[in-house]
Amino acid sequence: MKVPQWNIDKDKVFHRISCKPSSPGYTVVDQHYQALLKELKKMADPLGIYKYKKRGVEDSNEGIDNCSYVVYCFVSIGKEVSDRIQHYFEIGSYLKATVLDAMADEMLFSISEEVTNHVFSEAKERLHGLTYKIEPGQRDIPLRLQKEIIMKLNEGEENLIEVKITEGFMLDPLKSMTFMYGADKNLPLTLRNHDCGGCSRKNCQFRFFSSKMKLLV
Repeated sequence: MKVPQWNIDKDKVFHRISCKPSSPGYTVVDQHYQALLKELKKMADPLGIYKYKKRGVEDSNEGIDNCSYVVYCFVSIGKEVSDRIQHYFEIGSYLKATVLDAMADEMLFSISEEVTNHVFSEAKERLHGLTYKIEPGQRDIPLRLQKEIIMKLNEGEENLIEVKITEGFMLDPLKSMTFMYGADKNLPLTLRNHDCGGCSRKNCQFRFFSSKMKLLV
């Protein structure tokens, strides 16, 4: 299922770059934000997709060992945004690059939240509960799981997800992410989004907003 909706929370973006209304350069940053928002809407190719699949005997992960189903998820905003951020850095427009990078991350998180909402709704319809959000690179979960998630999503499809995976199992386009859930009737049904408490990025600015994120079901 494809989930293209997204939103950008300006407050989160400005917190991400440590810019407050009282900051000396706030007006200039706000002007860049407004202009870059128009650029981002034109450049971005937002994609949020998930597949609810019966777990196969070959599917092995400690997070889904007791699950009868697996939900594979992928979100991205395309390659052009990352290219534009890199371009701004290369020509010395560091402020624009920094603001656009924060906006891109917020857009990506927004799409992932929307995917999570849809996964939760389908699990509810199936009378299933969900595991925690299984994110490659977090909670000692290996990055190589990204390749498996992409393969599962592309099974039986033609060019459903056009993404490259590097030798180090990183995604290209850079502004992309994968995650998955185990699902089973014996699990509790709880809305499971990104767990900042279990995230290895202890200095991430988005941690400040973890308790304020509201997901619509």
